[in-house]
Amino acid sequence: MPPPVSSADQSASLFAADEDNLDALLAEDVLNGTAEPCPLVSSIVAVGFADQATQNALFGATRKQYVNLTRAEIRQADSEITSDNQIGNSPPIFVQVTPARATTVRVKLTRTLTRGGFPAGSSTLSARERGLGHLQYARSAREYSTNENGELLIEPGLPISALGGGEYRVEAALPGQGFVPGSNAVKVMRRVYLRPVVRYASGRAAALAAMNAIRSTLTRLGIEVKVVQRSSGSELGVVEENNLAEGLDDIGRRALRSSTAHVRELRPHSVAVIVGEFVSDPIALEAFRVDVPRDGTGNFPASVTVTLAKAGSQYVFVPLNDGSAFGSCTVRGGGRTERPAAAAVGGRNAFSQQLTVDLTGVRGNFAAAVATLRVTLNVKAIRGWAVGWAYNAHPVIYLNMRDPNTDAILTAAAAEALMVHELGHKLHLTAPGVGGQPDQQAHHYPSFNAANGVSHTGPHCSVGVAAGTDLWTDAAHNAATCTMWGSLKTITTFCNECKTTLRKVDLSGGF
Repeated sequence: MPPPVSSADQSASLFAADEDNLDALLAEDVLNGTAEPCPLVSSIVAVGFADQATQNALFGATRKQYVNLTRAEIRQADSEITSDNQIGNSPPIFVQVTPARATTVRVKLTRTLTRGGFPAGSSTLSARERGLGHLQYARSAREYSTNENGELLIEPGLPISALGGGEYRVEAALPGQGFVPGSNAVKVMRRVYLRPVVRYASGRAAALAAMNAIRSTLTRLGIEVKVVQRSSGSELGVVEENNLAEGLDDIGRRALRSSTAHVRELRPHSVAVIVGEFVSDPIALEAFRVDVPRDGTGNFPASVTVTLAKAGSQYVFVPLNDGSAFGSCTVRGGGRTERPAAAAVGGRNAFSQQLTVDLTGVRGNFAAAVATLRVTLNVKAIRGWAVGWAYNAHPVIYLNMRDPNTDAILTAAAAEALMVHELGHKLHLTAPGVGGQPDQQAHHYPSFNAANGVSHTGPHCSVGVAAGTDLWTDAAHNAATCTMWGSLKTITTFCNECKTTLRKVDLSGGF
């Protein structure tokens, strides 16, 4: 006989016998109103920024987010940018819940601001700046719903700010639950492409070195600089541009209009950087004279030096590539005129304040009664010097790589200072604080022409100059401590005021 079965064992056996029918019994009890349904408890199993639009794969760790890239071909130009970044928005956001079902999800962005190379307080927004769209992001949670598979893809992502030094993460929460932080982050960056346009023979190496040297400085300030393939002009030498405002900017624009893919992909965030030696608006023929007496032996000297100065002003000869800077040379005395050939005039191969005239071929043609010869040179010379220029209406910078004070190619420090200064103008530093620009800073000042020959066209920065100091004095020039002062002062760093502007500037529209 089988052993007796206890009541407890019998209950277990009966339960086991009916286990297969348990789901059906429970469902029947619910329908009959005799039992309550067990609610499904959902949980978030994945949340973060999606690797690509329309896909639910999350990228890992922290990725740079270039908020000023708007076109598909720009994204393709850099393999690091794999998400469909929309202007002012994060990459697509993906959320997955389990069990798979449609449910409400709240999603929000959180931001961490880092000092980096920015000064303290630079992220503080004024009342006016709080109204600028490019400085805002979606702070509050927004409600969405997953699909029947328990998945949610927000495309494009949520609004982010262009404020430099920002890192964003996404968080998601189900009803009645706390927020779950995302597994990755995006670091807000702005990007600028520099396209060198080589027009003249000298200064190319220094200019290219300067473009590369400024990259580390600007990267710390939330702007990534890339130097792309350079373009060369048809001539390599000093040439005359008839108009500074209409000649060079068109050269730069033509370089940016190239149909080649590597140029087309970079627009509209490229700046053409024309590397040159000289431009003027315009260069004119000027007459310079010197009287030459006979020497102690009773002869005229074999050569004479003509200093390019008159009416108290110093001039510099311009060695134009086509030779047009030389007009004529005349030697007069006793009613006789001789015209030495251009080859007799030395020093025409360089920027110079002096030219020499070889008189050996003509001095014997004057009678002994002639005591003095007048040598006259008609040459193209200049008093002003265009050191660098950032065009307002076009994405073009001009760099004059010759030092007007020494007639030598700029030193590495001076070339870097010139490059970062002119790019600072294109980045809207020292701007008047109108429209979508950050507020104007306290030490920004307008154009002026100084008595000492220093001329600043457009707004600049006078940080370091004591209040009440005349800006056109040498004292002001010597005291200025920001690269946005200009005038070839070899300062390669921005002051805190300019860094504050740079942190808030909007580059989304290109240049």
